[in-house]
Amino acid sequence: MKRIEDSKDLLLKDYYEWILKDPTLEKWRDGNANSLLWIKGDPGKGKTMLMIALVRELVKSVTARHGSGMGDAPKLYGLHYTRRLS
Repeated sequence: MKRIEDSKDLLLKDYYEWILKDPTLEKWRDGNANSLLWIKGDPGKGKTMLMIALVRELVKSVTARHGSGMGDAPKLYGLHYTRRLS
């Protein structure tokens, strides 16, 4: 994540804080089912930076709830797919 963040614009909390309060994200985050959070958009719209911010915030949240051991904590995975246009 650090390499990607270093190559892009500065990540500002004001630009991603809105999604942390979004009802869809809250439902996904607080739900008990294994589920996928899908974020899509056109190239250059900030999906990568949004995902970096989300991963950081979710890790903080999980660590606060489960401690540093996190043995029973939910697993967080990220996938970034870029389809290059020829």
